[in-house]
Amino acid sequence: MLWEILLCIRCGRCSMHCPTYWAIGPRFGKPPYTGPMGIPWTAVTRGIMEAGPAAMLCTHSGNCREVCPMGIDLPKLILYVKNEYLKQIMKK
Repeated sequence: MLWEILLCIRCGRCSMHCPTYWAIGPRFGKPPYTGPMGIPWTAVTRGIMEAGPAAMLCTHSGNCREVCPMGIDLPKLILYVKNEYLKQIMKK
């Protein structure tokens, strides 16, 4: 499911159009992977449990999908991370 984030060229356009990123800044994600693109990147590199808290902050406005030059459906990927994170939290 998360394979689509491998298309990301890390241009940052998604962050510049994200209301959550504008409200809370680089805390939306885990450095060095911040903003909407950072959530799936963190899930791939560090795991769902690391990316989950940031994913829960997403408002799913869809602006990131609209401006992505690679056509990545970031809201779908973030929703996937949210769902997987909640599944793991509920198991505990």
